[in-house]
Amino acid sequence: MTPTGFRSDARSAADTLSDDPSPSACVRPTFIGIHGNIDPKSPISPETEGVSFLLTNKDGTVKVFELKIPAGDLKRIGRNLLRHRRALAQNHPQWLTKFSLRYFLQRKLYTFEIKAYGDLSLATDAKMIAQLAIGDDAFSNEST
Repeated sequence: MTPTGFRSDARSAADTLSDDPSPSACVRPTFIGIHGNIDPKSPISPETEGVSFLLTNKDGTVKVFELKIPAGDLKRIGRNLLRHRRALAQNHPQWLTKFSLRYFLQRKLYTFEIKAYGDLSLATDAKMIAQLAIGDDAFSNEST
């Protein structure tokens, strides 16, 4: 399916130091926070379909950040909110990965929010492409 557009706002905080002595803590993770709206043209089932998010450079050749949530890992909280949060984040905030998806009936669209820490050292250009996929429905946005 050809990706359709979504509106998004992205922000990245300064590098954060880790207190974890493990080898993986040698990489200084950077906070990434992205939120936006999607308007699926066909029905989606986020509770039973996998969700993936990909951030690439402007021509799509360099993968900067990727998040994959297996089918069934989104949990319903309330009537219109689905959420995924990695359990490791409870003891290690630098491993936080949070994904929220909320449906707004009156506007007939979904809003999503991603909060995570990751190695964003490949983000060398301000112009990026963000891609969100829920099952076989894909959405993308190119912005700075």
